[in-house]
Amino acid sequence: MTSPTTGPSRRTPTAGDGRDPLSDLKPPAQPKPAAQKARCRAKTPAPEPTPEVALPALGGIDPAKAHALLGTLLPPYNPPPPPAPRLGLVTFWDPGLSITILRARSPVPFCNADWAVKLHFAQLPMGEGWRQLRLLPPGKEYDRQIDAMAKNEETAHARVVVAYLALAYTSTGTWPDLPRVRCRDVLPSGRRVVVGCFPGFGIELTSVADDWITPGLAVAAVPPEAQRAPRRRR
Repeated sequence: MTSPTTGPSRRTPTAGDGRDPLSDLKPPAQPKPAAQKARCRAKTPAPEPTPEVALPALGGIDPAKAHALLGTLLPPYNPPPPPAPRLGLVTFWDPGLSITILRARSPVPFCNADWAVKLHFAQLPMGEGWRQLRLLPPGKEYDRQIDAMAKNEETAHARVVVAYLALAYTSTGTWPDLPRVRCRDVLPSGRRVVVGCFPGFGIELTSVADDWITPGLAVAAVPPEAQRAPRRRR
């Protein structure tokens, strides 16, 4: 009912009448948000470092036996005692033959080596003596692989790796299960000499660029102060 002076009648809503005078001022109800995502993503765990490959020990091979196994013409001359053992390094007596001479005289089979026989690294002899050798982890470029080298180590010559593999084969009749290894010798093309061994084929000589990455390519390291006996003419 209306009044000519007051206009439409108004009444105050009472409890229970279902009306809220402030309903137009309230924001609409919002659904509860889902669980908020973590502000920071979980950190990806760092990859575990690639473990070094352990070289099988050459136990029971004294200097005289090493010379006999590899077909040298003379027995060792006044060999010194072996150096103190070092963790992770295998110790062996190296008769000091070049790769070319060892390939011609010893019963060790070679594969893919004809290209190298006249090159300097294959004709390089060394004084007979004790060597200590280990492999650095594979799977990186050469410059990053040698970061794992100790301060008193250097990359091994290919002929030292060949001597180790030859002794391992002639003393046991089997090849050790090892990756190919980069060596110290570099060809005129700039590619680094690589030595490997394969059952049924023998010692392989090849080369690869320093920036090449593969999980089957390690680095051979030796202490530079390895004990050596004087060289003799053969």
